Amino acid sequence: MRNRKPFKKLKIILLSFIAIAFLLILGVSGFEVVKRAKISNFQVKMNNLTCMDQPQIIKFLKESDIHYFSYKQERLAKDLKKKFFCIGKINTKLEYPDKLWLEAWGREAVFAVREIQTSFQINPAVNLEEDLQGATQSTKEAVVFNNLNLILDDLKQSSESAVFLADREGVIFEQISGSVNFPLLSILGLKLEIGKEIPDGVIEKALFIISRLREIQTPSDNIIIIGDKLVLNSKPRIVFSLKKSLDYQTASLQLILAQAKMNPDPDKTGKSDIESVDLRFNKPVVVYGKNNK
Repeated sequence: MRNRKPFKKLKIILLSFIAIAFLLILGVSGFEVVKRAKISNFQVKMNNLTCMDQPQIIKFLKESDIHYFSYKQERLAKDLKKKFFCIGKINTKLEYPDKLWLEAWGREAVFAVREIQTSFQINPAVNLEEDLQGATQSTKEAVVFNNLNLILDDLKQSSESAVFLADREGVIFEQISGSVNFPLLSILGLKLEIGKEIPDGVIEKALFIISRLREIQTPSDNIIIIGDKLVLNSKPRIVFSLKKSLDYQTASLQLILAQAKMNPDPDKTGKSDIESVDLRFNKPVVVYGKNNK
């Protein structure tokens, strides 16, 4: 028994030494693997990109310190879009140990946008419901349309304003001239320039409204953004609140138009087609035009 104790102790020391050596070797090997896995070979394909060239994007990628084991495409896409505003989406593939294949596409326009320059002072962020708390809904409706008529007069005069293209994310990425092949969005009180993002999800909300209007066969051109209001300057003129449920507002509009079409009231002389619908209120305000017959 006495002879076995020194042997057992030596065995423990030897095993400990082997374990420590193994961990050291493993750590060094891991470090070398990670070191070798730094991406340094980039293959880039570009589609419809106008704000940079291939050497610029490769230079950016090399400076981004990308590693094989920690790479995330979402983070790279965000960084690339921040650096090069014309990039709409990317697709990548990694090849161990050091190669990255990247394909990038330009932004796709969904709206042409222009700013409205008014000849009078107006705050586009005014909340008519708060500023006219003592007024009736009819009074509120009259005020917004009085202001709107002034804005439309200025819009006609500023028809030569610069026109830009914006994608679904609201990023303005190109200035255009000549004919416009996209829905035109006129925005009050927002300075437009290439690389700027239209805030508050306005583009997504406008796209949703247009899609619903097409479903109910309602004109969806002449779109105007005034603060938190979207106005369709059509027949009828329609006002949406961009802060409230668009599902509820478009459903209300569909019901109003359907009822007006199916249930005309012959007893109400002097009333004709709907002239305007204001959907910003819990009870939409409907104004009828006068019948000249």
